[in-house]
Amino acid sequence: MTLKRELEALLQSAAGTWAVVLRDGAGIERFGWNGDAVLSSASLIKVSLAWQLLESTLPFDQTHPITAESICDPDGSLAALVGESLPLIELARVMITESENSATNIVLDQLGGLDGANRWLHERGYQYTRWGRRMLDFAARAAGRDNTTSAREMAEILYQLAVRLPTTPQLAPLQEWLMTALCSEKLELGLPVGTPLAHKVGDLPDAEHDAGIITLPNGDWYVLVVLAAGIPNGETARATIAEISRRCWRTLTNSNAKA
Repeated sequence: MTLKRELEALLQSAAGTWAVVLRDGAGIERFGWNGDAVLSSASLIKVSLAWQLLESTLPFDQTHPITAESICDPDGSLAALVGESLPLIELARVMITESENSATNIVLDQLGGLDGANRWLHERGYQYTRWGRRMLDFAARAAGRDNTTSAREMAEILYQLAVRLPTTPQLAPLQEWLMTALCSEKLELGLPVGTPLAHKVGDLPDAEHDAGIITLPNGDWYVLVVLAAGIPNGETARATIAEISRRCWRTLTNSNAKA
């Protein structure tokens, strides 16, 4: 059975709304399912914000105070640092590696808020990746103002990051942050232990996402984005994402070996 048929059968039986894009290092889309469906981005949208910061002229070493008013997530690491100050680059790091929401809102403010972030995305041709709210503003989400993306646009963002890294050293921190980002039993569970994975997960009560750049044994790489929204069970969705990852790895490893 081909990978296309395997994944289609898996996704047809999966509860919720799923979107998947597999793109190899040559830029060829090897599989697509609901690639242009606009879904809640959860924390995946932080990747573009980090990229925007690294391209900006803001002083990365400038410190920013951590105030009680800047804490939107009492469970995040910044909550224990109220009264202290952190450099902008450190706030960006924990925004990706820990998915720290309070840090994200501070970085967002420094880049011109929702309008500034959306302008950056629009100028680069992204239609579906948009900021509709600050992190953890669930009242805005309930009112229909959400952060959104599509599997195909997330795949494009990660693909462009991978191809530009050799000639764009200012993006190297983002690769490092994605390589050390928190895992949550999704893409990585479908890969052999130790496989290089630069990725970002996104979680909401009704969503489980993972999007990453995966390196093959011969040094080639591919991008895999899996979005699952409206899911009734997070554990089941995570297991499905891991299985999608496993089957993509098996196919791409075998096709590389034959090539």
